[in-house]
Amino acid sequence: MPEAQEETSFKDLISKAYIEPIKSVLAIDDQYQSLDDVLDNLQSGTSLTANAELTRQIQTLKMVRENNWLADMHNGQTDSTIFDRLHQCDLLLLDYHLDENNQDDPEKALNILSKLNQNHHFNLVIVYTAASNLNKVRSEIFTKLSSSKNELFSKPTQGAEQLLEQWSDDGESYQDDMLESITRSDLETVLSTPSIIDEPNEFTAIFSPVDLILSSTDEDLSDVQKQQLYIKLLEFKVAELKQSGDFSGHSTMKISKNDSPVIWLKTEKLFISIVSKASVEPQNLIESLKLAIENWSPTCHRLLLSKIKSELDDNGQSFENEVLNCRYTNVGWLEQFYNNDDDGTHVTVSRLMEGLTSSLKHNEDLSKYANELKKYIQIETLETVVVKESNQSIVFQADKEKIRSNLNAYICSQAPTGNHLVPGHIIEWRERDITHYFICLTPACDLVPRESKGWKENLGNVFPVNLVKLELHTDLYTTRKTKQNLAKDIVSGNHLFIKIDSEVKGFSFSKDIKSSPHWEQCYTENQGKFSLSKGYLTLSLARTRYNPASLCIESRFISCRVVGQLRYEYALNLVNKLGTTLTRVGLDFVPLN
Repeated sequence: MPEAQEETSFKDLISKAYIEPIKSVLAIDDQYQSLDDVLDNLQSGTSLTANAELTRQIQTLKMVRENNWLADMHNGQTDSTIFDRLHQCDLLLLDYHLDENNQDDPEKALNILSKLNQNHHFNLVIVYTAASNLNKVRSEIFTKLSSSKNELFSKPTQGAEQLLEQWSDDGESYQDDMLESITRSDLETVLSTPSIIDEPNEFTAIFSPVDLILSSTDEDLSDVQKQQLYIKLLEFKVAELKQSGDFSGHSTMKISKNDSPVIWLKTEKLFISIVSKASVEPQNLIESLKLAIENWSPTCHRLLLSKIKSELDDNGQSFENEVLNCRYTNVGWLEQFYNNDDDGTHVTVSRLMEGLTSSLKHNEDLSKYANELKKYIQIETLETVVVKESNQSIVFQADKEKIRSNLNAYICSQAPTGNHLVPGHIIEWRERDITHYFICLTPACDLVPRESKGWKENLGNVFPVNLVKLELHTDLYTTRKTKQNLAKDIVSGNHLFIKIDSEVKGFSFSKDIKSSPHWEQCYTENQGKFSLSKGYLTLSLARTRYNPASLCIESRFISCRVVGQLRYEYALNLVNKLGTTLTRVGLDFVPLN
């Protein structure tokens, strides 16, 4: 009888994705002996003196050694090279008060965290502190690392601005008094959960000190006016603190709940667990970190991606050997990389990554981990995991259509790339308040910027391109009739899903399945090369029109946004399906000599 497999808990999955990949640890504590200083003192003959924290330092080093990790230790004082080492460690153990002369000043630790938050390497941090109020520590770290930008500040506040200007003109100090009454904890609570504005009772309760000051004025504000005033005061408070070095981060932050048994913060670059120095011994630090990550509750895909990064790190050399095992293929890639400017770089990187992905498919540890993750979902049920990972904002059955539409958009399309037009680029044409969408289905070999030959020489820098008009389903999620038709026809090969400006849009190639696609012969300037305007790729495009008055075909170039791009295999498939005359055998072949 086969032996029953032990169930994998969520904490086990966390440990394999985040804890086991740790290789190096840096501990920074003003009461620790820096390893560099120990060696320097031995060399100079200076006697070593123990302090009250030596036992804790030894226990910390022992814990690191038991996990087979590399360790470095530093007292966090004047040596500036410590910042250069931060990106090399996987786990940072940080004492919150590093100032030998002022044990209540956390500025040095906050500066270290701020520096680390600029790193591109994802870092785990355990902050341990003698402070009794861990939530206060969390608030201080939050205001240091947060971005000064927040979606709350995009809401209208014109009325509040006028009121504050009036007080300033009258020489009143109400604004300064109100700003003084807003604490770091208030900022943390509101800015970490901008949706709190939709909970009037909770949102208003935070500003009761502001209301008390407001009651001493002659103003009688409505609830909406008060809300605008609160938001404007928050914005001013953030600007005020930014001048002193706070709000120096570049991303929003997630934090633990105030009543949570564990305290943590999460930025795009850091996960920080905050623990009490008195309560958590060195040998229990890793367990406290696991509990904090479990409380954060990373999504299943985040766990899987962390595991993938770990496997790439551990097995990169063997994967590299598999990818580069054919010398002739590699010479061909090198030739393309050298000769084809930006496109050659993109293609070469894509193919190398494809080779790494292929190697990962056969990795036993990754396959085993993926199966354990599936079992966890099976035990918890898919619906439960979806609600948990979306913070109850998504219900699987109720939101199935949006889920599937977003998945379809990811499967067939991507954000636009490249420096010139290729098959599969989606172009947005706007003229006289009318918006049309077109997809480029001109074969790639006809779109490579180069010297024109034959009849195209007469066009100079202008390229002819074949575009197919896309019919937009404007009521993708609203009209029952359309939803039924779309659901029934979705696998007919007549539909695309493209994410444009963060919204999934559904398209078809014709108004109904019996109609033919709408083709247009268009022209691009500058050989189809893109420009960058306001963060968007743009293309100069002309559609042809017949003018009965002049008896001529006319074209006028306008700037169009490139809003999406089909994945390569989808674009190639459409070129084949929608126009056999446009296909080319051996599209990616290279000359043999």
